[in-house]
Amino acid sequence: MGNTLASAIPNGLSDAISRQTDRPRTLKIATKCIPDFDGLPEHWTKWKTSALNTLIAGGYREVIHDPCHAYSHDTDNEIVYTLLAAATIDGFARHIVAKYDDEKDGYAAWRALVTLFDGESRMISTAKRLRDKLCTICLYTDSSPDRYIDVFLATYRNLTSHDGHMEEPEAINLFLNNFHDEDYTAWKTAIRLHKDLDLDEHIHEFRERADSVTTARGAKKKLSPHLRHLKRSYTMDTANSSDSSVDTSPSKRVRRRKHKARRNHAPTSGFLQVTPNQSGTITIETADWRNRLTPEDRTFVQAYNAKVKHGESTESLGTPTSFTILKPRLTSQQKRKRVDPAPSSSDDSSVDTTPPKKKSKKKPERKKIRFHVEDGADADA
Repeated sequence: MGNTLASAIPNGLSDAISRQTDRPRTLKIATKCIPDFDGLPEHWTKWKTSALNTLIAGGYREVIHDPCHAYSHDTDNEIVYTLLAAATIDGFARHIVAKYDDEKDGYAAWRALVTLFDGESRMISTAKRLRDKLCTICLYTDSSPDRYIDVFLATYRNLTSHDGHMEEPEAINLFLNNFHDEDYTAWKTAIRLHKDLDLDEHIHEFRERADSVTTARGAKKKLSPHLRHLKRSYTMDTANSSDSSVDTSPSKRVRRRKHKARRNHAPTSGFLQVTPNQSGTITIETADWRNRLTPEDRTFVQAYNAKVKHGESTESLGTPTSFTILKPRLTSQQKRKRVDPAPSSSDDSSVDTTPPKKKSKKKPERKKIRFHVEDGADADA
């Protein structure tokens, strides 16, 4: 009885194992397990690595490497084909996998992709594009150092996998030459002196320098609003205090405001003397009007000219504060035309009461024609 049980247990375990082995396996991974492949040669290496990792994790390594195993396990082979078809359905490599739609042959579809994109001619052209891309990856002031490192290393390793023939010293030199940020200029010059450092050590040193630069920039960025506020308040204080003896060098806006106030309200030194013209009005030069007259004096000039034009008295206007009005000088012609003072009542007898004679207008003489003819007596003689 004991022997029977002892022999039945191993037989039952072996039968269970055989049944588990013969049962078709299911893919116990995410539905979208392999990323999409757009069919571009420069993205092949990255996609190939991701697809291999997914298929190996799912237990399908033998399907894509061993044709005998693939054709003896039809279910696994069909699953691999389904994954490849779903990954290439929207890319330029769809026609390669579509040739095996009827057979559902995952091994053949995988080998066709590898043969096309890992071929010699395709690898040479891809390596050339990757090398050009590696030369255009640069670090600018507003760039992220981590992204620069990631893109540069990914492109360099992709180029190496395509036999790009780029040695590590050339890659290091290209990595340093692509810095276009002034904060790394001194560090780049100093690290070039260390000839024994490899690419990974350069990356490590660059990360340390990038951390310090990022920290300094963050502190400066946080401090800049406070500095602007302090500068604005200091400028306003110095503009309001006229007794300050410190050269504050105010901003352009403050200087413009001061100049405008000085031009409108503060006359320059010196007392202006104005002489009325022949009509009696006052005319002031533009520069004196802007720089030497106060707003009250400008109003005075306008009111004075208006009263003079209307023949009114100007005594009610008062006197200006920044200029004085001189009496006009009479010309010789005006002096001749001055009227004598009126005579007194005692001298009425000497006054000629006869009205003045009207001046008669002389008629223009007519031209006379003379013939110079001699007298008759002289002619007879």
